[in-house]
Amino acid sequence: MPWFRIKEKDEEQWCRFLLDREVMAAGLTQRIHVNGKCIIPHRRQACVYGLSRSRSSELEGILALFTDGFTYVLIDGHLPLTPRQIADGLPSQLLWKRNGIRTLMGNRLGVSVIELYMGRPPTHREDYTMMYKEPQNPNLPGLKVPIPGRPRILSPHVSIYRTTPEDHLTLLPLQMQYEQEEVALPGHPINPQVTRRFFYRSLKTQLAFHLCVDGRAVSKASSNARGIGVVQVGGVFTLPAYRGHGYAEIVMETLIREIHSRGKTVSLFVKNRNHPAQGLYKKLAFTAQEEVSIVYYTGS
Repeated sequence: MPWFRIKEKDEEQWCRFLLDREVMAAGLTQRIHVNGKCIIPHRRQACVYGLSRSRSSELEGILALFTDGFTYVLIDGHLPLTPRQIADGLPSQLLWKRNGIRTLMGNRLGVSVIELYMGRPPTHREDYTMMYKEPQNPNLPGLKVPIPGRPRILSPHVSIYRTTPEDHLTLLPLQMQYEQEEVALPGHPINPQVTRRFFYRSLKTQLAFHLCVDGRAVSKASSNARGIGVVQVGGVFTLPAYRGHGYAEIVMETLIREIHSRGKTVSLFVKNRNHPAQGLYKKLAFTAQEEVSIVYYTGS
């Protein structure tokens, strides 16, 4: 089964494959859409490949290698081939690109194929379950979404806010603790200046809410990828001392309502070892779809 370089004439197939599976690939479609339209990234941004039984048949897999070290792979699981057979079919010109891969993300089959191709074990690996929730009527009774500068008061002690870039310093301690607990790789401590810079930048483009108890920010949730028809959620976190009060559920319900009001599906990746989070998302009526892996090749 041949892999081939995606070119302009393949754009319709490329976009159809991704949009049909966007709940798995919002992090990729965020990078490659212009004014809501899926495009093939320029070669200075990424090299993209397709997998199909023949050039005239539909795509059954894609591989995108970005120049910043991010690599995304998605391969349909019904292919009658082993991961080794699929890996052996990758083009030889990709060999020199292997050392440029820093973060590899995709469905379990796709990641296993590229791991074989890399020829060396990753520095770190994390396995997730992808879950999603399709749009519902945003006018259903429930929590109202706060507007910037005007919190929704839930009780004399509890309020929920729409997070803006101006809030980044106030929320930085909460973001730092989230990254230390959920993001930092073993042996790679969080850099406060880097966290501050990227947190501020993300708040300029992503949807985010936070909850305060007696004026202190204790829980948050945000999007981390805004694709074409799907918004991917991440950064869901509550300070340990405030867990067990339903604050994460309140913040998530608010964020979900905001995303659904825009006609978008919500997706997220939850770590397979994070059982409390899995329980929360099931309670919020998310549907589990497929296993996902993220592997890191640091210091290579």
